[in-house]
Amino acid sequence: MLEMSHMNRLSCWAKYIESGVARLRADERGAAAVVMALVSPVLIGGMALGAETGYWYYTQRKLQHAADVAAHAAGVRKRVGDSQARLEQAAMQVAARSGFIPVKTTEGQTQTIANLTVHTPPKSGAFTDQSGAVEVSLHEIHARMLSSIFSDEPIRIAARAVAKLEGGSPACVLALSETKPKAVEVSGSSSATLKDCSVASNSVQSDAYYMPNSTAYLSADCISTVGEAAIKNPSPSLLDLKVCTGVQENAPKTLDPYADVMEPNLSTAPPCAPVNKFNGPVTIAPQAGNVMRFCGGLTLKGKITFKEDVLYIIDGGDLTITGGEIHGERVTFFFANNATADLAGRPLLDLSAPPTGPYAGLLFFSSRCDLSPASCGEVFKITGNVGSTVQGAVYLPGSAIEFLGNSESTNDCLQVIADKITFTGNSTIKMGSACSGAGTRDILMGQVVKLVE
Repeated sequence: MLEMSHMNRLSCWAKYIESGVARLRADERGAAAVVMALVSPVLIGGMALGAETGYWYYTQRKLQHAADVAAHAAGVRKRVGDSQARLEQAAMQVAARSGFIPVKTTEGQTQTIANLTVHTPPKSGAFTDQSGAVEVSLHEIHARMLSSIFSDEPIRIAARAVAKLEGGSPACVLALSETKPKAVEVSGSSSATLKDCSVASNSVQSDAYYMPNSTAYLSADCISTVGEAAIKNPSPSLLDLKVCTGVQENAPKTLDPYADVMEPNLSTAPPCAPVNKFNGPVTIAPQAGNVMRFCGGLTLKGKITFKEDVLYIIDGGDLTITGGEIHGERVTFFFANNATADLAGRPLLDLSAPPTGPYAGLLFFSSRCDLSPASCGEVFKITGNVGSTVQGAVYLPGSAIEFLGNSESTNDCLQVIADKITFTGNSTIKMGSACSGAGTRDILMGQVVKLVE
């Protein structure tokens, strides 16, 4: 009996345990808590990684905005002809104001930005052959957060943008001085007719374009000045603007298209020619090579022909022409050491610039006055004759030019770029920008800066 009772108790306990296990299996209370306990680390880790990735994308968008505004700022400085250093400075300052963190490195006394570069033309993309395009590339290095469990390499976030100068209308008269009054003057009874091109003055003065009386005449597409214009008694019959409704004052600076052309190296130039006075008919040519140098000026009279494809250097003194005829195809005259030209004898000019080579498009080229802008005092005096034709650019960045009384010439391709430009007396000049194949570079005023990449 005792054994049977013991067996019954064991059987009851077994049934009780079995029924308890069955009830536990059937009980779903608390299952969600268990599941959450198991998957919470995965969910929280995924959310953290997602937040970190979102931060990377946010930072990249912030850097892209900084690159965009920096490229635009550098493009604006490019438009006015600033140096590479000024482009880099403008890009860095604007990018930093947009949240970019520059990394500065110092070598000696030179400080550079290690994580921002400016290239013109761009080093990559679709505009690598565009000198008017500016590329800005920048990046930041950020330490990893939760993603460091996968890699200990920091995250490099980069952005790039390209701005490009576009549009603009052609000019054929450009005064480069930024400070002189009357940088472009049309006075007396002078008459200047510009066909399909405009006048631009980079002076900031209130009379950057000056027309002091009601007898002078100018016809052009537009007039653009960084400063303002002083015009007396303007009327449609005396100031004929074909495209603009009026003078464009406080306009952007117009870029010097020949600013990068290197001046001839006088130290390697040939010795001075033994003769610097000629009475034609005569052909002037170097004994050897394609460079001829005249020291102390050059005086011409009669019919003179300059040999084609030659660089003629006037080293000091004046190029003086007293009447006659002057012929020369594909030639450049370079004026050094305060040399000027005085064409007061009303010669017939038949001259053209070389279409190719280091001085492509340049007919007259004078030394610059970069070290002392106030020293730009030399004056070129041009008095042409009926029937004269000049093809190319009269580029005098360090000098002034005056078209004087009784001069008259017609030129379909003539650019006049000088520190200061004056049409006065009874001069009559007709000029245009039909320079296809002449080797000249476009003078474009009113260009806009656009983001293109």
